[in-house]
Amino acid sequence: MCVATIGWCATAAAETQVYDIGSNPAPWTAEEQKLLEQAMRTYPASDPDRWDKIAECIPCRSKKDCMKRYKVGIHCIILAHVVRCMLLLSQFCPSLCVSVKLVVYT
Repeated sequence: MCVATIGWCATAAAETQVYDIGSNPAPWTAEEQKLLEQAMRTYPASDPDRWDKIAECIPCRSKKDCMKRYKVGIHCIILAHVVRCMLLLSQFCPSLCVSVKLVVYT
């Protein structure tokens, strides 16, 4: 069972979208992000029903929404590390010109 939940969707339309298309296109709120992080700590990756259980903890978010949010977060962390490494490299090798092509998948 979830440690905490908001208890309801912000709007009936958001709830309908989750059920109809399996996803809620609305931006994630800080509270939803907090619930996602808490649920991810609660349910281990070894649990075969992990994402179903995580989605149950976040009203108006589907399993698909939660998995996508996690993947986007991981990509942001990787990108931050790449940028940090490039900045560090440019300090030691100022003559080195680095070109980066950023591809964003949604």
